[in-house]
Amino acid sequence: MAYVFIGIVIFIIISFFMKSRYYQKIFSDEHYLEVAQWALEMLHAHAAPFTDNQSSTISSAKIALVYTSMVEDGKRAIHFSISQAGRYTTGAVGGRMIYLFIRLLHKNKCESTFYRTESSVYHAVFMVPADMELDLASAETAVEDMKDFQHFPIQSVTLER
Repeated sequence: MAYVFIGIVIFIIISFFMKSRYYQKIFSDEHYLEVAQWALEMLHAHAAPFTDNQSSTISSAKIALVYTSMVEDGKRAIHFSISQAGRYTTGAVGGRMIYLFIRLLHKNKCESTFYRTESSVYHAVFMVPADMELDLASAETAVEDMKDFQHFPIQSVTLER
């Protein structure tokens, strides 16, 4: 019985350290810089159709990112989706990735909506005038701003088919 208990304790300790290393990678400045550079590339490209393979990526830390943009009624919708590839997306990951996008776009007057779906995909939607040229922060500045991260409200929504 003692061997089973020791085995369980060892398993818990190993699992804790593996998960800790995983999240350290996600929340590292290097990873934030990778995501910010990708987002800036997408924002500079402007409207990316939903079917364009260039509008999505999986980061080195296994974060699935999708960018879409469309113009309707004189407004441009900029939409980022965030999920942890192959697993439940935690609020810590979704919230921090959205905050990084906020820091890239914070110089622009825009409306924004942040939400999480039942499938644990996080979404950030920014609405700006279609004819407005975006004033974007540098990737390095956005990463530096991550040290000031604060939690903010993210709605949970149920999508019906």
